[in-house]
Amino acid sequence: MGFGSTTEEEFRDHLQQLGLCSGGKIVVHSALTSFGRIPGSERTVLRILTEVLGQRGVLVVPTFTFELRPSAPFNRLSEKPTGMGALSNLVWNLDQCTRTRSG
Repeated sequence: MGFGSTTEEEFRDHLQQLGLCSGGKIVVHSALTSFGRIPGSERTVLRILTEVLGQRGVLVVPTFTFELRPSAPFNRLSEKPTGMGALSNLVWNLDQCTRTRSG
C-alpha cells in the first residue's frame, strides 16, 4: 500500500534518516508505490539514490529472470528481468551497471 505522494526532498531526507550517505551500500527491492508517488517515478528514484550514494556508493537491485527458454542458453546481457519492477527494469541495462552471473 502506497503512502500518497512524496516529494524528491522528502525521499532524499528519508534515505538520509535511514543512514544512507555518500559511499554507502544498499540493496533496493521494492514496489515504487511503497515510496509514495514521486514525480518522474523510477528515474527520479534512481537519480536520488545515486546522488545520495555518490560516486563511491553501491546500489544493488535484483534482476532475476524467471522466464527462461530451455532450448536457449541464458544470456545475462540480453535477458530482461521478469517480475522485478520498474526500478530493476531501468537499472539492469544502463551502461554503468554490471549484471553479475548467478551462482
